[in-house]
Amino acid sequence: MLRALDSRAERDFQDSSVDRTTKKAIADLIASTNKQEAAKRLRNDRTVDVTDLLRHDDDPSEPTRRRYIANDTSTESLGELLRENPNGLLVFRDELVSLLDSLDEEGRISDRGFYLTGWSGNSPYTFDRIGRGLHLHVEGVCISLLGSTQPGRIAHGRPAAAGRRRHCHSGRATAASD
Repeated sequence: MLRALDSRAERDFQDSSVDRTTKKAIADLIASTNKQEAAKRLRNDRTVDVTDLLRHDDDPSEPTRRRYIANDTSTESLGELLRENPNGLLVFRDELVSLLDSLDEEGRISDRGFYLTGWSGNSPYTFDRIGRGLHLHVEGVCISLLGSTQPGRIAHGRPAAAGRRRHCHSGRATAASD
């Protein structure tokens, strides 16, 4: 269901981009015509007010791409996506352990903090990065994290899980201590 919503949102974005391109072309033609008219009026009378002709109030804005799912993003780009999608996103990782392992790396402390901020769905977060621009504010970090992995990777890749083993009996998983 979520993938269908995501596909529909992508089609809507493409349609609105085409509409924006058409509206922008029309706005550009109007602006060009108005500029010519302003030049004509100024040739006849240098004191005439032409500001209304040169104002560009009808320039169409860039459409926002509605997203529901993000798969492989940096923390900063996920923040940008959340700014454009304030209702939140599903972060789906096929190999969830690799994301968790990367958050344990020495230089990724702030990334871990960002994901932890998303637990409640309503906490704000501000990125102050030189490369991305200062003060990129996300009003409410709302992240649902979903992924899959192989059971052996959990015990091997996550030291906290190493003290437990998974036993499967008749299709049901149970945890047991060593």
